[in-house]
Amino acid sequence: MAGSGFGLGYAAATPAAIKWFPAEKKGMITGIVVSGFGLAPVYIAPLAKHLLGAYGVNGAFRILGVAFTVVTLLLARMITNPPVAVAATATAGSVPAPAPSSSVWREMVTSRAFYLLYIEYTFAALAGLMIIGHLAKIIAVQSGGLVQTGFMFVASMAVFNAGGRLLAGLLSDKFGRIRTLAVVLLSQACVMLVFPGLNGMAGFFIGSGVVGFSYGACLALFPATVADFWGSKNFGLNYGILFTAWGVGGMFGPLLAGRIADASGSYQLAYYIAAALLVGAAALTTITRRPVLREG
Repeated sequence: MAGSGFGLGYAAATPAAIKWFPAEKKGMITGIVVSGFGLAPVYIAPLAKHLLGAYGVNGAFRILGVAFTVVTLLLARMITNPPVAVAATATAGSVPAPAPSSSVWREMVTSRAFYLLYIEYTFAALAGLMIIGHLAKIIAVQSGGLVQTGFMFVASMAVFNAGGRLLAGLLSDKFGRIRTLAVVLLSQACVMLVFPGLNGMAGFFIGSGVVGFSYGACLALFPATVADFWGSKNFGLNYGILFTAWGVGGMFGPLLAGRIADASGSYQLAYYIAAALLVGAAALTTITRRPVLREG
Protein backbone atom coordinates (compact mmCIF):
# COMPACT_ATOMS: atom_id res chain seq x y z
CA MET A 1 0.00 0.00 0.00
CA ALA A 2 2.85 2.38 0.82
CA GLY A 3 4.55 1.65 -2.50
CA SER A 4 1.30 2.17 -4.39
CA GLY A 5 0.77 5.50 -2.67
CA PHE A 6 4.29 6.60 -3.50
CA GLY A 7 3.82 5.71 -7.16
CA LEU A 8 0.42 7.37 -7.39
CA GLY A 9 1.71 10.58 -5.85
CA TYR A 10 4.74 10.64 -8.11
CA ALA A 11 2.70 10.07 -11.26
CA ALA A 12 -0.08 12.51 -10.35
CA ALA A 13 1.74 15.74 -9.51
CA THR A 14 4.24 15.92 -12.36
CA PRO A 15 1.88 15.60 -15.39
CA ALA A 16 -0.30 18.51 -14.34
CA ALA A 17 2.72 20.70 -13.65
CA ILE A 18 4.47 20.18 -17.00
CA LYS A 19 1.27 20.84 -18.98
CA TRP A 20 1.38 24.48 -17.89
CA PHE A 21 4.75 25.13 -19.54
CA PRO A 22 6.22 24.91 -23.05
CA ALA A 23 8.72 22.24 -24.10
CA GLU A 24 11.86 24.21 -23.32
CA LYS A 25 10.84 24.48 -19.65
CA LYS A 26 9.76 20.89 -19.02
CA GLY A 27 13.09 19.80 -17.55
CA MET A 28 13.14 22.67 -15.08
CA ILE A 29 9.50 22.15 -14.04
CA THR A 30 9.95 18.41 -13.64
CA GLY A 31 13.07 19.01 -11.57
CA ILE A 32 11.25 21.45 -9.28
CA VAL A 33 8.32 19.09 -8.72
CA VAL A 34 10.32 15.93 -8.05
CA SER A 35 12.90 17.74 -5.90
CA GLY A 36 10.17 17.85 -3.27
CA PHE A 37 10.41 14.07 -3.02
CA GLY A 38 14.16 14.28 -2.61
CA LEU A 39 14.01 16.89 0.16
CA ALA A 40 11.38 15.07 2.22
CA PRO A 41 13.89 13.21 4.45
CA VAL A 42 15.26 16.55 5.67
CA TYR A 43 12.12 17.10 7.74
CA ILE A 44 10.73 13.55 7.91
CA ALA A 45 13.82 12.03 9.56
CA PRO A 46 13.94 14.33 12.64
CA LEU A 47 10.14 14.50 12.86
CA ALA A 48 9.77 10.72 12.78
CA LYS A 49 12.55 10.31 15.36
CA HIS A 50 10.78 12.74 17.70
CA LEU A 51 7.39 11.07 17.25
CA LEU A 52 8.84 7.60 17.78
CA GLY A 53 10.40 8.69 21.05
CA ALA A 54 7.27 10.47 22.26
CA TYR A 55 4.46 8.20 21.04
CA GLY A 56 6.01 4.89 20.01
CA VAL A 57 5.81 3.16 16.63
CA ASN A 58 2.01 2.89 16.42
CA GLY A 59 1.41 6.42 17.60
CA ALA A 60 4.01 7.87 15.22
CA PHE A 61 2.44 6.08 12.26
CA ARG A 62 -1.04 7.30 13.16
CA ILE A 63 0.07 10.93 13.56
CA LEU A 64 2.03 10.91 10.30
CA GLY A 65 -0.82 9.17 8.49
CA VAL A 66 -3.42 11.71 9.59
CA ALA A 67 -1.10 14.66 8.88
CA PHE A 68 -0.17 13.43 5.40
CA THR A 69 -3.82 12.71 4.55
CA VAL A 70 -4.99 16.19 5.54
CA VAL A 71 -2.13 18.07 3.87
CA THR A 72 -2.23 15.97 0.70
CA LEU A 73 -5.98 16.30 0.22
CA LEU A 74 -5.87 20.06 0.74
CA LEU A 75 -2.99 20.55 -1.71
CA ALA A 76 -4.41 18.09 -4.25
CA ARG A 77 -7.47 20.32 -4.67
CA MET A 78 -5.16 22.98 -6.14
CA ILE A 79 -3.70 20.69 -8.83
CA THR A 80 -5.44 21.32 -12.15
CA ASN A 81 -4.66 20.95 -15.83
CA PRO A 82 -4.43 24.16 -17.89
CA PRO A 83 -7.71 25.10 -19.62
CA VAL A 84 -5.92 25.24 -22.97
CA ALA A 85 -2.80 23.31 -23.90
CA VAL A 86 0.27 25.51 -23.59
CA ALA A 87 1.84 26.06 -26.98
CA ALA A 88 5.27 24.59 -27.47
CA THR A 89 7.57 27.50 -28.26
CA ALA A 90 10.87 25.70 -28.34
CA THR A 91 13.78 27.95 -29.14
CA ALA A 92 16.90 27.17 -31.08
CA GLY A 93 19.20 24.86 -29.13
CA SER A 94 16.49 23.67 -26.74
CA VAL A 95 15.07 20.19 -26.51
CA PRO A 96 12.70 19.10 -29.31
CA ALA A 97 9.04 19.99 -29.17
CA PRO A 98 6.88 17.25 -27.66
CA ALA A 99 5.47 14.42 -29.70
CA PRO A 100 1.80 14.49 -30.78
CA SER A 101 -0.46 14.70 -27.74
CA SER A 102 -2.38 11.60 -28.86
CA SER A 103 0.60 9.31 -28.30
CA VAL A 104 -0.96 6.65 -26.08
CA TRP A 105 0.70 3.90 -24.09
CA ARG A 106 0.16 1.29 -26.84
CA GLU A 107 2.27 3.34 -29.22
CA MET A 108 4.88 3.92 -26.54
CA VAL A 109 5.41 0.26 -25.63
CA THR A 110 5.83 -0.75 -29.27
CA SER A 111 8.75 1.64 -29.81
CA ARG A 112 12.40 0.75 -29.41
CA ALA A 113 12.99 3.98 -27.47
CA PHE A 114 10.71 2.77 -24.67
CA TYR A 115 12.67 -0.43 -24.10
CA LEU A 116 16.01 1.36 -24.21
CA LEU A 117 14.78 3.88 -21.64
CA TYR A 118 13.37 1.06 -19.52
CA ILE A 119 16.72 -0.71 -19.37
CA GLU A 120 18.56 2.54 -18.66
CA TYR A 121 16.12 3.44 -15.88
CA THR A 122 16.34 -0.03 -14.32
CA PHE A 123 20.13 0.00 -14.29
CA ALA A 124 20.30 3.55 -12.90
CA ALA A 125 17.79 2.82 -10.13
CA LEU A 126 19.46 -0.49 -9.28
CA ALA A 127 22.87 1.12 -8.90
CA GLY A 128 21.60 4.08 -6.90
CA LEU A 129 19.45 2.06 -4.52
CA MET A 130 22.26 -0.46 -3.93
CA ILE A 131 24.09 2.35 -2.13
CA ILE A 132 21.15 4.23 -0.66
CA GLY A 133 19.54 1.06 0.69
CA HIS A 134 22.77 -0.09 2.39
CA LEU A 135 24.44 3.23 3.20
CA ALA A 136 24.53 2.76 6.97
CA LYS A 137 25.92 -0.77 6.66
CA ILE A 138 28.44 0.24 3.98
CA ILE A 139 29.84 3.03 6.12
CA ALA A 140 30.01 0.80 9.19
CA VAL A 141 31.79 -2.01 7.34
CA GLN A 142 34.30 0.11 5.43
CA SER A 143 35.17 2.38 8.34
CA GLY A 144 35.44 -0.44 10.84
CA GLY A 145 32.64 1.13 12.84
CA LEU A 146 34.51 4.41 13.29
CA VAL A 147 32.11 6.50 11.19
CA GLN A 148 28.48 6.57 12.28
CA THR A 149 25.58 7.54 10.04
CA GLY A 150 23.02 9.87 11.50
CA PHE A 151 20.70 12.71 10.67
CA MET A 152 23.44 14.72 8.97
CA PHE A 153 24.15 11.93 6.49
CA VAL A 154 20.44 11.48 5.79
CA ALA A 155 19.90 15.21 5.39
CA SER A 156 22.97 15.76 3.20
CA MET A 157 22.03 12.92 0.85
CA ALA A 158 18.49 14.33 0.64
CA VAL A 159 19.86 17.75 -0.30
CA PHE A 160 22.13 16.24 -2.97
CA ASN A 161 19.22 14.11 -4.19
CA ALA A 162 16.96 17.14 -4.56
CA GLY A 163 19.77 19.21 -6.07
CA GLY A 164 20.39 16.54 -8.69
CA ARG A 165 16.75 16.58 -9.73
CA LEU A 166 16.65 20.34 -10.06
CA LEU A 167 20.03 20.86 -11.73
CA ALA A 168 19.63 17.95 -14.14
CA GLY A 169 16.26 19.29 -15.22
CA LEU A 170 17.73 22.72 -15.89
CA LEU A 171 20.74 21.34 -17.77
CA SER A 172 18.61 19.01 -19.86
CA ASP A 173 16.56 21.97 -21.08
CA LYS A 174 19.77 23.47 -22.41
CA PHE A 175 21.80 20.45 -23.55
CA GLY A 176 19.15 17.79 -24.14
CA ARG A 177 17.76 14.99 -21.97
CA ILE A 178 19.71 12.05 -23.36
CA ARG A 179 23.05 13.86 -23.37
CA THR A 180 22.56 14.95 -19.77
CA LEU A 181 21.50 11.44 -18.79
CA ALA A 182 24.67 9.94 -20.29
CA VAL A 183 26.85 12.32 -18.25
CA VAL A 184 24.95 11.49 -15.05
CA LEU A 185 25.27 7.74 -15.61
CA LEU A 186 28.99 7.92 -16.32
CA SER A 187 29.69 10.14 -13.30
CA GLN A 188 27.90 7.68 -11.04
CA ALA A 189 29.84 4.79 -12.59
CA CYS A 190 33.11 6.56 -11.75
CA VAL A 191 32.01 6.99 -8.13
CA MET A 192 31.16 3.29 -7.90
CA LEU A 193 34.70 2.43 -8.93
CA VAL A 194 36.26 4.54 -6.16
CA PHE A 195 33.73 3.59 -3.45
CA PRO A 196 35.73 0.52 -2.29
CA GLY A 197 38.55 2.85 -1.20
CA LEU A 198 36.39 5.15 0.93
CA ASN A 199 36.89 4.87 4.68
CA GLY A 200 36.69 8.36 6.19
CA MET A 201 33.94 10.86 6.95
CA ALA A 202 34.88 13.21 4.10
CA GLY A 203 35.11 10.41 1.55
CA PHE A 204 31.75 8.92 2.51
CA PHE A 205 30.15 12.36 2.49
CA ILE A 206 31.38 13.12 -1.05
CA GLY A 207 30.73 9.61 -2.38
CA SER A 208 27.20 9.36 -0.99
CA GLY A 209 26.53 12.92 -2.18
CA VAL A 210 27.43 12.09 -5.78
CA VAL A 211 25.35 8.91 -5.66
CA GLY A 212 22.39 10.83 -4.26
CA PHE A 213 22.83 13.59 -6.83
CA SER A 214 23.00 11.14 -9.75
CA TYR A 215 20.08 9.08 -8.49
CA GLY A 216 17.96 12.21 -8.10
CA ALA A 217 18.97 13.46 -11.54
CA CYS A 218 17.61 10.32 -13.16
CA LEU A 219 14.25 10.83 -11.46
CA ALA A 220 13.97 14.21 -13.18
CA LEU A 221 15.40 13.24 -16.57
CA PHE A 222 13.29 10.19 -17.33
CA PRO A 223 9.86 11.84 -16.83
CA ALA A 224 10.95 14.86 -18.89
CA THR A 225 12.15 12.50 -21.64
CA VAL A 226 8.80 10.69 -21.67
CA ALA A 227 7.05 14.03 -22.10
CA ASP A 228 9.39 14.90 -25.00
CA PHE A 229 9.04 11.55 -26.74
CA TRP A 230 5.32 10.85 -26.30
CA GLY A 231 3.72 14.17 -25.39
CA SER A 232 2.04 15.62 -22.32
CA LYS A 233 -1.61 14.64 -22.79
CA ASN A 234 -1.14 11.01 -21.75
CA PHE A 235 2.00 11.61 -19.73
CA GLY A 236 0.58 10.31 -16.45
CA LEU A 237 -0.07 6.79 -17.72
CA ASN A 238 2.93 6.74 -20.05
CA TYR A 239 5.38 7.67 -17.33
CA GLY A 240 3.64 5.41 -14.86
CA ILE A 241 4.46 2.46 -17.11
CA LEU A 242 8.10 3.49 -17.49
CA PHE A 243 8.32 4.18 -13.76
CA THR A 244 7.90 0.46 -13.07
CA ALA A 245 11.56 0.22 -14.11
CA TRP A 246 12.40 2.08 -10.90
CA GLY A 247 10.48 -0.60 -8.99
CA VAL A 248 12.47 -3.35 -10.69
CA GLY A 249 15.74 -1.63 -9.80
CA GLY A 250 14.55 -1.02 -6.25
CA MET A 251 13.63 -4.68 -5.82
CA PHE A 252 16.86 -6.20 -7.09
CA GLY A 253 19.48 -3.53 -6.27
CA PRO A 254 19.47 -3.68 -2.46
CA LEU A 255 18.89 -7.45 -2.56
CA LEU A 256 21.87 -8.01 -4.83
CA ALA A 257 24.15 -5.84 -2.71
CA GLY A 258 23.02 -7.62 0.46
CA ARG A 259 23.61 -11.08 -0.98
CA ILE A 260 27.10 -10.13 -2.14
CA ALA A 261 27.97 -8.60 1.23
CA ASP A 262 26.70 -11.67 3.10
CA ALA A 263 28.68 -14.02 0.88
CA SER A 264 31.96 -12.10 0.75
CA GLY A 265 31.90 -9.75 3.74
CA SER A 266 32.45 -6.82 1.37
CA TYR A 267 30.45 -4.67 -1.03
CA GLN A 268 33.31 -4.41 -3.53
CA LEU A 269 31.85 -6.78 -6.13
CA ALA A 270 28.49 -4.99 -5.86
CA TYR A 271 30.19 -1.69 -6.70
CA TYR A 272 31.83 -3.15 -9.78
CA ILE A 273 28.57 -4.72 -10.98
CA ALA A 274 26.78 -1.40 -10.50
CA ALA A 275 29.52 0.45 -12.40
CA ALA A 276 29.26 -2.01 -15.29
CA LEU A 277 25.47 -1.60 -15.44
CA LEU A 278 25.80 2.19 -15.43
CA VAL A 279 28.37 2.15 -18.24
CA GLY A 280 26.07 -0.17 -20.18
CA ALA A 281 23.13 2.20 -19.65
CA ALA A 282 25.26 5.15 -20.77
CA ALA A 283 26.21 3.23 -23.91
CA LEU A 284 22.54 2.62 -24.66
CA THR A 285 21.89 6.38 -24.61
CA THR A 286 23.96 6.67 -27.80
CA ILE A 287 21.27 4.76 -29.72
CA THR A 288 18.25 6.17 -27.88
CA ARG A 289 16.29 8.40 -30.24
CA ARG A 290 12.92 10.07 -30.08
CA PRO A 291 10.45 7.78 -31.90
CA VAL A 292 8.64 8.91 -35.01
CA LEU A 293 4.94 8.65 -34.19
CA ARG A 294 1.85 9.14 -36.25
CA GLU A 295 0.04 12.47 -36.11
CA GLY A 296 -3.44 12.83 -34.71
